[in-house]
Amino acid sequence: MGQVLDSVFKAKNPVLVMLMTFTLIFLSSCETVYNKSDWSLGGMKKELTFPSVFLSTAFSTILIGVLGTRFAMNEHHFWRPELFIPTVGLLLGITAGGMAVGISSCLTKVGQQSDQIETYLSFGASRWEAGKTVAIEAIRVAMLPTINQMSVIGLITIPGAMSGQILGGGSIMNAVRYQQIITFMVSATTSLGVLSVVYYCIHHLIDTKHRLRPERVHQYKANVFRDIKFLFVGVYSELFQRQEDLVDENTPLIR
Repeated sequence: MGQVLDSVFKAKNPVLVMLMTFTLIFLSSCETVYNKSDWSLGGMKKELTFPSVFLSTAFSTILIGVLGTRFAMNEHHFWRPELFIPTVGLLLGITAGGMAVGISSCLTKVGQQSDQIETYLSFGASRWEAGKTVAIEAIRVAMLPTINQMSVIGLITIPGAMSGQILGGGSIMNAVRYQQIITFMVSATTSLGVLSVVYYCIHHLIDTKHRLRPERVHQYKANVFRDIKFLFVGVYSELFQRQEDLVDENTPLIR
């Protein structure tokens, strides 16, 4: 990582910065899905956990990273590698854990409260009304470490970003301001990521016809080889089915 970052920092190319950013997001998503989550979301021919986590991580990290470095840190060239890449790394380090807790909590609660959810649905509740209690509890559990950390930063503990700048001989007040910005950026990124991934879970567990789909929840770690297999099978099935539909459309009804 040090050798790669050294080359990227020296190049000062925004394309390389974005490529490095997406690489970090991809690795963070892999860590969240394949190492930290004991539950998986998917169907017979597709795996939904990794796409939902990757999209949620990319959206929250890039949005908050750009807004924070451009406006909160007041950097016109926010894409500078020595600023943007370490900031993204700090955001991903905490967001990955929160999203893993959110996924596991959401999928576990759906299994435990399936009778309650089905009762709500049978009485005419929408899927968002039926899954509201599950979503609130999953978001609360996932955000609890971040909220607890915010309550002690600067009063009880001196966090890493602030300590690093102080030990490096930087101004204490600048280190404090930088840590405040990073803390709020981490909280915003984690909340957006957790909200997005919980939304994906509820969206796929309760379909558009307001039916609970517990068969889409699997109590095993996601596997990269299984995901690759699902990807190729899904693409092949889609192409094969499309060819069959074209043949059926071109076949005359009366010969």
